[in-house]
Amino acid sequence: MPQSKKRQHHHQQHQHPHVPGNPQPATSSNKVTNAGMIFFAILGLLISYFMAGSDIKWLIAGAVGGGAIGYLFARQMNRTFSKK
Repeated sequence: MPQSKKRQHHHQQHQHPHVPGNPQPATSSNKVTNAGMIFFAILGLLISYFMAGSDIKWLIAGAVGGGAIGYLFARQMNRTFSKK
């Protein structure tokens, strides 16, 4: 039987495979966030060293807490400076 010429034909959608070797370039906001996390993690490590001595549990807690605070601080800085 003849096909209708007014009906649209079926088009196959092309799937583009994800290439794991091509990472996304780091944006400036990611760089600021990473720098803030590292800075505050070191700061938290130093504060916990002076407060609790060389106890490894407190040093890890200080570094993790400082990194979390650094993440939040850097994210807020990005939001503030990106407003126009």
